[in-house]
Amino acid sequence: MLTGKAVYTGDTGEQFEAARNAALGPALARLDAAAGDSVLVALAKHCLAIEPEARPADAGAVAQALKQWHAAQEERASKRSAAAGGSRWRWPRR
Repeated sequence: MLTGKAVYTGDTGEQFEAARNAALGPALARLDAAAGDSVLVALAKHCLAIEPEARPADAGAVAQALKQWHAAQEERASKRSAAAGGSRWRWPRR
């Protein structure tokens, strides 16, 4: 999702061969070039690790990492709002 492309590209045979050989170079290069948040890029790379023991243990671990990232984003936004005077734009009531 961060790069807009699948991990392995090409026709089905090319994708199968790349997956069989764990040819992650192009996918990792696309992640490095992505404009995504560095924490999300690092998480994606962690999920793509060749060795299973180097990957997150399960989907719950990935969900927890995303939850922590989201909480950090909310905290930063809250701090920015407070630094800007704490005012938030709201729709006027009728």
